[in-house]
Amino acid sequence: MKKLLIIFLMLLARICSAQLNLVPNPSFEDTVSCPTSAFEISKADNWYSCRSTPDYFNICCNLYSGIVGVPNNVLGYQFPRTGNAYAGLIPYDINGLLGWEYIGTTLLTPTIIGQKYFVTFYISLADNTLFAINKFGIKLTMTPYSFNNPYPVNNSSLIYSDSIIIDTTGWSKIQLSFVADSNYQYLMLGNFFDYSLTDTVGSNRTFAYYYFDDICMSTDSVYCDNYTGLNHSTSNQPQTIIKNSYLKDDKLKVIFNDNYIEKEILIYSVSGQLLNTTKTMDQQIDIMLPGSSTIYFLCVYEKSKMESKKIIAIKNYIE
Repeated sequence: MKKLLIIFLMLLARICSAQLNLVPNPSFEDTVSCPTSAFEISKADNWYSCRSTPDYFNICCNLYSGIVGVPNNVLGYQFPRTGNAYAGLIPYDINGLLGWEYIGTTLLTPTIIGQKYFVTFYISLADNTLFAINKFGIKLTMTPYSFNNPYPVNNSSLIYSDSIIIDTTGWSKIQLSFVADSNYQYLMLGNFFDYSLTDTVGSNRTFAYYYFDDICMSTDSVYCDNYTGLNHSTSNQPQTIIKNSYLKDDKLKVIFNDNYIEKEILIYSVSGQLLNTTKTMDQQIDIMLPGSSTIYFLCVYEKSKMESKKIIAIKNYIE
């Protein structure tokens, strides 16, 4: 009887783990803080640089649309495949291998030797480079790499795609699989091949640049094939932070869905100037708006969540 119970528990664990995406924060939705400049991939929770200076793009009220905003940013115009955020990196630079960028993360559980894994991720070529390449893939390691201890461009990748991705309007799916030969703990994403082994299209730019979103690695091929980065959210709590907002007596009243959770509330001008910031654990708050006829941006942050809203404060009307 005891043996049967053990076998049952092992089978149950295997069935449950088959549905698990081993990549944390796969759609880059969970943030440490809003990115305000380039080179800030570490502001996406659980992600970091494994080589050079990859970037993090988030809607974050669109206050930094000229640099790392969504959908407008310094590299082009692109909406996330899902959610509000995505990553970006240079996978090829004609000025030197120092330009090659990798992003990395720690897997939720190490890979199992002999187990087959399926990987999908989505990429989009940035408008402002129009220099396309292939060889996008992943590298798994037993030890972590970082900006100060970069992984080398060594012409070796666990799995990669030979397709040259040229689409700048949509998101192209990369779908791969492998059998684990070690108990890998760390995953890196990028192009691990040098000039001689990377195919290119275009010559009017010095480097290629791509956006990345919705990364999945699982023992279940169907799960990854149909995966969106928002599948990892299993909370029964409301997905929106703000329940309602309206003007009353020249004050902005904001009512939240959650109570007893600390929220940081920021009010920005349309030019991006921070006008007001406060924190509360209450379910509603009153905020004085400067001026009487203008446009503001309301930004609210909870742990692992953020929400933005445009406020048109004209004749006591809020959009």
